[in-house]
Amino acid sequence: MAKQVQPPEGASDLPDDLLDVVAQQPAKIDRRTGAALVTAHVFPTTPHTVKSWELPWEYPNGRAVASPATYLAYAYRKARQKTAAVT
Repeated sequence: MAKQVQPPEGASDLPDDLLDVVAQQPAKIDRRTGAALVTAHVFPTTPHTVKSWELPWEYPNGRAVASPATYLAYAYRKARQKTAAVT
């Protein structure tokens, strides 16, 4: 029987292709890497913009990090809200 993998926290609304991207990432990434990930898979953004997002930041060694699923889920929700507002 195949082992069921639980989606990462915050990834409940991500499509399968983004869940595959999350699975290939480290557990926590910094803002620069998060911005590059969002730019590659959802919409263009910068580390400065990501800094303003209300994410559950952790600060090991003084660097703000969060899970890749958190970055992508937040960006995906923003993109869907913007699309819904346009229609």
